[in-house]
Amino acid sequence: MTAHRSIPALFVALILALCCRTCASAETPVQRSRGSVVRIALVLCWDAQPVTFSTGTGICIGERQNAVSCVATNRHVVDAKGEDTLALLAESFPGMPVAELLRHIEARVFVMAGGVLYEQDYNRDVILSERADLALIRLSTPIEGRSSAILADSSASPDVTDVVYAIGYPGLADLRASDNWAGYAGVETLLSDLLPSGIGDLTLTQGSVSRVHVSIGGVRFLQHEANISPGNSGGPLVNTAGQVVGVNTKLYVDTETASKIQMAIETDELIRFLEQNNIAYLSAKDVKAGAGRLYVFCAAAALAVLVLILRRKRPAAAAAGTGRVPSPAPPPVSKASFTAVGAAMPEPDRPAGKPAASVGTVTPSVHVHMGRAGAKSASAAAAPSAVSPPDSGASAPGAEGGRAEVHVSDSFGKTKKPEGEWEEHVDL
Repeated sequence: MTAHRSIPALFVALILALCCRTCASAETPVQRSRGSVVRIALVLCWDAQPVTFSTGTGICIGERQNAVSCVATNRHVVDAKGEDTLALLAESFPGMPVAELLRHIEARVFVMAGGVLYEQDYNRDVILSERADLALIRLSTPIEGRSSAILADSSASPDVTDVVYAIGYPGLADLRASDNWAGYAGVETLLSDLLPSGIGDLTLTQGSVSRVHVSIGGVRFLQHEANISPGNSGGPLVNTAGQVVGVNTKLYVDTETASKIQMAIETDELIRFLEQNNIAYLSAKDVKAGAGRLYVFCAAAALAVLVLILRRKRPAAAAAGTGRVPSPAPPPVSKASFTAVGAAMPEPDRPAGKPAASVGTVTPSVHVHMGRAGAKSASAAAAPSAVSPPDSGASAPGAEGGRAEVHVSDSFGKTKKPEGEWEEHVDL
C-alpha cells in the first residue's frame, strides 16, 4: 500500500482505537445516572431565622441532557403546609396554634448540587400535584455539573425480579448534624455545613422489583427491595440502563418483624404530571432515536472513507515500472464471423448422425433434473466430457441399483432442441 493510501487508513484506525478506549473506561449507565440527582431542602424561618428544615432528593428534568430546567421530587418534601411540615413546627413551638405559626413562618426552598445552593421562589416556582405525591421546582438558573434524567417509557416498564437501583441523599448518611441553630449566621451557612450534596455523597442501593402496578389511592407504584431511608424521598429508582422507572416515595416498616417495604411512584405518573404543566423532558425513546441517527452517521462516514481508500488507483508510473503492458482482449467470436469465412458453426451439443435443427434462440434459463443414474463405465470415467445419447446403453433415470443425481443444463446462448430430442446434462 502506498503512503498516500495508508494515511487515511491509519487515521480511521486511530479513531476506532480511541473510541474503544473511551468505551472501555466509561462509566456504566447506572453510575452516569447519578449526575441527574440533586438534594432538596425546605427551610422554615421565623423572622428570617431558621427554626426547622426537612430534606429530600430531586430528579433533574429537561428536554436535552445538558439542559436542566426543572427538578421533580415528592410533594411531602417541599409542601410547607403538609402534615410532615406541620409536625416539625409543632415540635419547635409546642402549644402554639397552627394558624398562628403559618402567619409568621416563611418557607424557603433550595436545590443543592455540589455544595452550591440554588434558591427558588417558593410561591412562584414550586408546583404541587393534587393527584400524586409529586412536586416540581422550576429553575431560574441552570444547575452546573448536572444533566437531565432519562425517563423510561411504558415499553421499558420493569417486571418482577428486574434489578433496580435507588439513588438519593438519605439523612442517616449525613456525616454531620447539629441542633445548635443559634450558632449559624444564616440559612445558607447552615445548609452548606450540614448537608453534603456532591455526586460522591449520593447513596446507591441495589435491589429487585417484587410487585408492579400497585394501586394506592388511584396512583400506581412499584414495590422493590432496594433499601431507602428518610431523605431518599423524591429520588429516582433506575433500571440497569440508567433510566428512571420510578420516584421513591413511601417506606413501610413493621416494627415487630423489622421488615420493610419500599414503594416508588411509576414513571408514567411523573410523565403525566410533567405534560400537564407543559414541561419538556428527556424520554428513553428520544435517546434511542438520537443514538440511532448518530450510529448511522458514523457508519456512513466510515463507509465513505473506506470507499475513497479502495477506489484510489495506483499512479501510472508505478504500473509502467513493471515492464509489462497488458494485451488487449481478443474480440468475441460470433456466428456471423464463421459465416464470413465460409466455415460452419461448431455444434458440440449435437450427437453424431443427427441433423441440425434450424430454430430460433430461446430465453436463457437453467433446468434442474432429478433422477437416478447407473454407475459409469471405466471409459466414461476416463473421458468425462464425452456425451452418450439415451440409446447408447447408459442407465436411464430410475434404473435399479443406480444412485441419485442432480443434472443441470444451461440453455444460455444455445438453440432449442426439436421435439423428442435428448438434451445434454451435467452431473453435479
